[in-house]
Amino acid sequence: MKSEPISIRVDDTLVSTLKEEARRLSYEGKRDILYTDLIRNAVQEFATKIEKDAIIADCGNEILDQSAPLSSVLANRNTVLDALSSVLSPEMSEEEWLSMFGFLRNRLSTALQQQARPIVDSLSLPRAVLEQDAWGPGKSYERDVCGMVYIISRRGAIPDIIQEGETYLMPTFQIAYNPGLRMDKILSKDIQNLANLSLKSATGIAKEETSNFCALLEAAATNRGESIHVAETITLDALSRGYDLLVTHGLTPRHLIISPTMFTKLSREAGSKKGKWSFGMLRTDNGSRGMYQDANIRVTDRMWGEPECAYFVADNAGYFVEKQPVTALMNPNPPKLQGNIVMWTEIGMSISADYMVSCVTTKAKE
Repeated sequence: MKSEPISIRVDDTLVSTLKEEARRLSYEGKRDILYTDLIRNAVQEFATKIEKDAIIADCGNEILDQSAPLSSVLANRNTVLDALSSVLSPEMSEEEWLSMFGFLRNRLSTALQQQARPIVDSLSLPRAVLEQDAWGPGKSYERDVCGMVYIISRRGAIPDIIQEGETYLMPTFQIAYNPGLRMDKILSKDIQNLANLSLKSATGIAKEETSNFCALLEAAATNRGESIHVAETITLDALSRGYDLLVTHGLTPRHLIISPTMFTKLSREAGSKKGKWSFGMLRTDNGSRGMYQDANIRVTDRMWGEPECAYFVADNAGYFVEKQPVTALMNPNPPKLQGNIVMWTEIGMSISADYMVSCVTTKAKE
């Protein structure tokens, strides 16, 4: 089919609105949509309507007879919707609505949820490093015109780069764990089995949040090639160059993020050197392990192997939002003689500008 290019002029305010809407639809639909696509679709829909009206005008009432099967289908669909509406009502409580789909919220799920939430808070690195904010539908965040924004559009995805517009929307993604407990374990009435399931699920959610956050750090630190490259291994003195890189942007380095292996190596070096640093005990939570100048040392096992990398993150570098707090539900599976726990959360995170993060690495320059 042949096409013909056209030229139109659109008000700047309308263009900004269309760009914002295109970004929102891209996040929700998990595919790229440009504001020009919205204009093109609107024109095509209008042309289709004109063509349909012309056909009806030419054919008179004959066109209505041809569409009778479709009318029947639509009528049946409305009947089905009426039946569903009589069963599923928006006025139902959340517990009643969930029970219709086989999910149960009871005293057991509430107790597991209460145990899991503080575990996730204490283990998830982005919850400690990024500024936590309340999620709201359509809520936008200011973008620094001098830097690019990095966001996770969906779980495990390569971070998206926002480089236009004065604001950006925060996409969210779900993380879920669905462990099961065999019937013999249930009948043994051993509370410790349930507590272990809750601990395992909460730990897994926190690790997945941290993994996605580490991908954000890597993208933000390496995008403009401002990483500090060292020849063989990262030392305490080499870290000072990454620290100073943020200071040159007028920022305060607030966090130093390293792997457990690097922490033990640097702490041994700190024992034989004097400097503006201190190393504490290696633990598994997201708390500070000491200080490197004014930056809190934080350790994560989500960064490992070669090359070595250490990240300095500035104060107020980005945002962490929680659309759905850590939630636990019960979902029995009788065919497998299992009692299942569904534990999940829905979050979003961003680095508000690429220069908010600096990296010291042994990776060779490309």
